[in-house]
Amino acid sequence: MPSRLARVLVPTIVVAVLSSLTGTPSRAGEPPQAARVLDRMVAFLGGPEAVYGVRTLVVSASARRDGEALAVPTRTTFAFPLHVRRDFVVAGRTLALVSGPDGAQLVTRDGGVRLSASERVAFERSTMRDPVALAKARLGRGVSVELAGTDTVDGAPTDLVRLRQGGHETVLAVARDDGRLVAIRYPLDAQATMTVRFGGWAVRGRGLRYPSHARGTIDGRDAFAIEVQRIDVDPRLDPVLFAVDEGVATFSTRAGEGLR
Repeated sequence: MPSRLARVLVPTIVVAVLSSLTGTPSRAGEPPQAARVLDRMVAFLGGPEAVYGVRTLVVSASARRDGEALAVPTRTTFAFPLHVRRDFVVAGRTLALVSGPDGAQLVTRDGGVRLSASERVAFERSTMRDPVALAKARLGRGVSVELAGTDTVDGAPTDLVRLRQGGHETVLAVARDDGRLVAIRYPLDAQATMTVRFGGWAVRGRGLRYPSHARGTIDGRDAFAIEVQRIDVDPRLDPVLFAVDEGVATFSTRAGEGLR
């Protein structure tokens, strides 16, 4: 019997095959102007086959919060479309946050603790706003997009597209000249808005283009900075990485490998 992770990945593989045959997948109900902006962004990221064909993605980076001297090593692992995991180091200890259809939890070497609904939302709110995850989101169920005007971001004229999914809303600022994702905006709560700017775009594995750094601000105030060290496109992942049963999840994408 196929594993739960395999059952989740099969539909993604089917979408990838269809994408390579037909170009950009059709999205019933997408306004034509918004669709053209998103198509331009997908082309910049490497094209439909490179973007929609990604099944798994591992992003190794260092993250620094505003005012903190030390950067925290992180590894974010996606098994599209429904699983995400982030390993990070705090005070010399490796921890992980895991989310999937069965729930979400914080994992330590001593076991796991289920996250509350609000904690899960906070975790997914940041991880699923990865550039590749956002580009693939338009293929998901219950997703709506609309053109949201224009703006100049860091001197770049952009078209704005609002993407709504599962109660989350993100505004994407897509450069008019080359389709790069200049920035995203999303509400943290009723009062505060997070803006994340991307830069240093480079072609990585399998023709996928990915940013080298990102900078977050909350209502104009510096919040965090991320430097990407490495990405792995479509690595083979052990399903146990995404298990949410207490004490089950492990700490590396390959045996013996940990964050340093």
